[in-house]
Amino acid sequence: MIVLILTNSLREQNGWSVVSNNLNKNLKKFNATCYCYDHNKIFPQRFRLTTLDILIPLINLVDLFIIFTNFKKKPDIIHCGVETFAVLAWFLSILYKKPFTITAHGTYSCFLPKFSWFYKKAFNNANKIFAVSNFTKYKIINSNIKCNVKVINLGVNKKVFQPNHQTSKENNILFVGNNKRRKGLIYLLKACLEVPPFLINELFLVGNISLKDPLLVNLINEIRTNGTKIRILNNLSTKELVEIYQKVKVNILPSQNFAEYFEGFGLIHLEANACGTLSIGCLNSGNEDAIKEGFGFLIPQKNHKALSQKIIEIFNLKSYPKLKIKDIRSWKDFAKEYEKEWVSIKKNYS
Repeated sequence: MIVLILTNSLREQNGWSVVSNNLNKNLKKFNATCYCYDHNKIFPQRFRLTTLDILIPLINLVDLFIIFTNFKKKPDIIHCGVETFAVLAWFLSILYKKPFTITAHGTYSCFLPKFSWFYKKAFNNANKIFAVSNFTKYKIINSNIKCNVKVINLGVNKKVFQPNHQTSKENNILFVGNNKRRKGLIYLLKACLEVPPFLINELFLVGNISLKDPLLVNLINEIRTNGTKIRILNNLSTKELVEIYQKVKVNILPSQNFAEYFEGFGLIHLEANACGTLSIGCLNSGNEDAIKEGFGFLIPQKNHKALSQKIIEIFNLKSYPKLKIKDIRSWKDFAKEYEKEWVSIKKNYS
C-alpha cells in the first residue's frame, strides 16, 4: 500500500518536518512517497501560509502539475503532514478518488480554516484529522470545524535521545525554542530572578533567540548579575543538544496561549524525558499530553512565581528521580497508530 505524504521538508528543520520524516521512517505496512515545498520552485515557502482564496487555487494547480508529472504511482492514502498542504490533499483526494488525512499540529489547524474558505472545506472533508494532543483537538472542535478528529500523541527517537548514566546532573536549566510570545521565554527569565542568587549554575537558551527586545535583554543582564551564567546557542547538532539534555536538572518550555496561537504539543518535553530529565510546561496547552505524571510538572500560564518554586523544588531534591524511559512513546508507536487508522479508513472508503 502506498501513502503520499505532503510535508514542508525532507530534512528535519522544525516540528512539522520532524514529525513527517519520523512517520515516514517508521512505517511498516505502507510505502511512502513524499512531496514537499522544495518540489515547487515557483511558489517559495512564504506563500504557503496565505489565506488569500484568490491565490490558493493557483499555488495548488502548480503543485498538482508537479505531482502528476513526477509521481506515477497512484497512492492508496493521501496524508497532509503540514496544515498548509490541506487544500492540496483535498484536491488530490478528489482527483485520485482516494481518502485523505491531516496531521493537526496546533495553531494553523484552527487559523487557516478560520480565514480561508478553501482550508475550511479541506478540513471538513478530511476522512480523519490526527491531532497531536487533546488540547489541539479541543481547539479544532471549538473552531467550528466539522470533522472527525482522533488524538495521536507524538513520539521520540529513543535511540538518539537517551540518558547518559555517567553524566552528573547539575543545577542547570534548558530552554529550547525562540522568543515568540507563545514560547513563554519572558516568564522563564522572570522565574529565574525569583530563584535565590547563585542557585542556578547555568541557563541554556537554545534556538533562534533574538536580542532586539529590550525587556528580554534587561532580564538576561539581571540574571547574570545574580551569578547565573547564560549561554545562548543556535544551530546545535542533535548530539550537542542531547548532551545538554542529559546534564541539566530541568527542561522548561512555559507555553502561553496568545491571540490565535497555542502550543499544540511540545516535543522537546519528550526529548528531555527520554534523556532522563524532568520537564516543566504549562496547563491549558498541548503540554498536558506531552508531560506525563512522574516526568515533570505542569504550572498555570503566565505564573512565573509558580515556575520559580518548581525550579527550587527540583534543585533541592536529595536524589534525582530515575525516569521510566520504557514508558515514553517512540516514533514506532506513533507510526503504528497511523497505519492502523489508514488501514481502517482504506477498508471503509467508498
